[in-house]
Amino acid sequence: MLVLCILLVASPQTQADPDQANSDQDDSNRTMTIEVKKTITFEARVGGCEANLSLEYWQKGDQAEVDMVLNNTECPATSGEFTIQVRYRTEDGELVTDEYPERWSRDDDQPLEMSRLYSIGDNVDLIRVRSRRLSCTCTAPPTAP
Repeated sequence: MLVLCILLVASPQTQADPDQANSDQDDSNRTMTIEVKKTITFEARVGGCEANLSLEYWQKGDQAEVDMVLNNTECPATSGEFTIQVRYRTEDGELVTDEYPERWSRDDDQPLEMSRLYSIGDNVDLIRVRSRRLSCTCTAPPTAP
């Protein structure tokens, strides 16, 4: 299962011109700030252990901030691994994909929340963040349905 939710927030900003007294401002003095926050959910099912990983990500200067929620309703104590892929475009137009291996574990049946900052460098545009190779292992007996 893959779920994608995109939140786009745009707020117009007008630069004031002290020499212009009326409200007919030149369109060349207007700028817009756009903040994009994306949410993606991945699912893995391995040997009776089903894990869901939701990602929310956005660019903060030279870093990609990623909030993750990992859930498994079948086993109270679980562990596993996954890889985060961060894709961005450099100033000269080159597409770059960096991979970061991650490990996780939990001792109870509550969702596991994690937050990470991944360095992407200056003057780049974050394209996407996604998860690959999500694995899940029950470290305690599965809960009864």
